[in-house]
Amino acid sequence: MSILAASGDIGGAMAIIPVLKYLSDCNEPFAIVEHGFLASKAPKTWKRVPAVLEGSGSLERFFKDDCFKEVVFTTSVKDTFPLKLARTAARQGVPVLCLLDNWMNYIYRLGIDGEPAFIPTVYMVMDDLAKAEAIREGVPESVLRVVGQPALGSLADDYQSWKKQDRAKYFESAGLDITKKLVVFISEPVSDDQGSGPENTQYRGYTEKTVLKELCARFQPFADKYQLWLVPHPRQDVDGLHKVWEQSRGVLEGGIFKVKNGRQAIFMADGVAGMVSILLYEAWLMNKPVISLQPGLCRPQLDIFRKRNGIFCVTKASEWDIVMTAWVCKIDKSSKFDSFRKDIELHIQAPYRAGKIIIDYLNNKRIKRRAL
Repeated sequence: MSILAASGDIGGAMAIIPVLKYLSDCNEPFAIVEHGFLASKAPKTWKRVPAVLEGSGSLERFFKDDCFKEVVFTTSVKDTFPLKLARTAARQGVPVLCLLDNWMNYIYRLGIDGEPAFIPTVYMVMDDLAKAEAIREGVPESVLRVVGQPALGSLADDYQSWKKQDRAKYFESAGLDITKKLVVFISEPVSDDQGSGPENTQYRGYTEKTVLKELCARFQPFADKYQLWLVPHPRQDVDGLHKVWEQSRGVLEGGIFKVKNGRQAIFMADGVAGMVSILLYEAWLMNKPVISLQPGLCRPQLDIFRKRNGIFCVTKASEWDIVMTAWVCKIDKSSKFDSFRKDIELHIQAPYRAGKIIIDYLNNKRIKRRAL
């Protein structure tokens, strides 16, 4: 095999899979590590290798035996395995390419294992904003490449397929009220990942629970015309989220939204609320009314949506009233969705751009080896 791919979190897995599909279409041999969401979401026909870093039959042994010429990995919030794999490959002289999937923690995620930040051979990021932010955080400009976000490459096609279906029937089958506008809350396991208080150094200043409680309280006056449905993160405790909803819902209609995935939820929604999930960015690409709720934010690097024209942002408790009023007004005025923002064009080509970088880098190495 020539290429080894690894990923842990769902976001990274969804970003790297379209790139690997491109490599497969190009008949470029690769294997994936049997680890994390990549292993569970990838086609079963893709070759897999055990997630063993050291010892007999380990990945380290594969690198020493020159079985893999290149490693591609994605970063994670807490899962250290892909990063440890990257370091292991680099120590054996194997080039390591990193694919980023979200607009935050550009260098932090390269050191979540407690070691100094790992600088990959190539660091593929989503757009010029991500590149500028990565440089500001200390990533060398020389390793950065703008490729788009591969997981968003199918967004437009997915929507075209979805809109052929009857929205009213969709509402009925999902238990929604067709007479009320649909607002979805995109949840995240914030308390699990960054803690519930300042005693945790990564604490955001809020949790998904405190945000949901406040959102429910402020939606009470609109219960006659809005319904609020919750979209849990794949790693989230759904029962715990539902408990908070039941304690906070008041007269609101809604609950846990049982849909195929978060993307389907934003296709259906009239308005989208959340914290920093990439689904908010997807909704923004679709010109949906979007609000990012991070009241009490104490980590400025997470204020990632304020630079996106058209996204409403709450980072201070004092902003709730004016920002939410403006967002609700936009939902009221919004007509049926009919166009994407131009930024979608970059992401449509992302699997190709990332795949081409991987293949070109591999080919250059092959040429150099033959020259020797």
